[in-house]
Amino acid sequence: MIIFEITNYRKGFGRLFKQEKKLRGARWSLSKLAGKLGIQASYLTNVTKERAHFSLDQIFLVGEALGLKEAETYFLSTLMQYERATHPRLKKRLGEELAHIRGENLRAEKVITTRESPLSEIDRAKYYLDPMIELMHMFLSIDHAPVEIALIADAWQLPEKRVSDIITFLQSVGLIKLASSKWKVESLHQHLSRDSFLTRPQQMLKRMKALEMIQKHSKEKVYSYMGTMTADEATREQIQILFLNFLKECELLIRESPAKDIYHIQFDLFPWMVK
Repeated sequence: MIIFEITNYRKGFGRLFKQEKKLRGARWSLSKLAGKLGIQASYLTNVTKERAHFSLDQIFLVGEALGLKEAETYFLSTLMQYERATHPRLKKRLGEELAHIRGENLRAEKVITTRESPLSEIDRAKYYLDPMIELMHMFLSIDHAPVEIALIADAWQLPEKRVSDIITFLQSVGLIKLASSKWKVESLHQHLSRDSFLTRPQQMLKRMKALEMIQKHSKEKVYSYMGTMTADEATREQIQILFLNFLKECELLIRESPAKDIYHIQFDLFPWMVK
C-alpha cells in the first residue's frame, strides 16, 4: 500500500491497521495500539468507521507506532486538516498542498528500492546515455554469464571491440570485476529521478533500443500492449497508483527469482493534448 494514494485519511488508517494485522499477526491489535496512544480501542474503531477524528498529536503518535516516514505522517496530517477544513480558501490551499505532495511521491523512484549511485556525474551520464552499457551490466549478473569477450560479443551480435570497451568502463567504475573465472557484479539499484537531466534522453534511447529488440524477437517472445482511452485526471492518477503498486509487487517477485535472463518493462501514461 502506498500512503500517498489515500484520499480519505480515516479509511486510509483502517487499511493501514489491517495491513499491520496481516504483517504482525497476534503481536498486533487495535487494543495494543490504543494503549500506546492512551485512548480506548473503541475510539480507534470509531475513527476508521468515520464516526470520530484523530487530532494532529494522535496522527503523529499513530505514525510513530506504525513506523511511517515523516513525509507519510505529514501527508496524513494534511489530509485530515483538508477533510475537516470548512473555510473555502483554507480548503483550497490544503488541497493544493496535497496535490503537490502526491505529485512528488507518486513516482517510481519513491516506491521501489533505490540507493545513491556510486558513479561520478560524468560516469553516470555515460552509463545511462548508452543503453548497451546498462544492458551489458545486467547481462553479466545473470547465472553462467560468459567471461570471454568473444562469447559475449556473439551473444549480443556486437563487435568485440565494442564489448571490450563497455567491460573496461564497467570495471573502471567498480561495477564489475572478474574473480575465479566468474563475474562479480555490483548492482546500482538506482532509478533515475524524474528531475534528473539524464531522464528524458535515457528514456528515449532505451525506447529506441527496446523497439530494435522487439523487431528481432518472435511474436511468442514479446508481450506488448498499447491503448488510447478517454478519462479524467482523477482516473489517470488512479491508474498511475495501480501501476506503482504493481511495481512494488514485481520488485518482490524479482528479488526471489533466479537470474536467468534480462527482461524489459515499460509503462507510459500521458494525455495526447498538450495544454
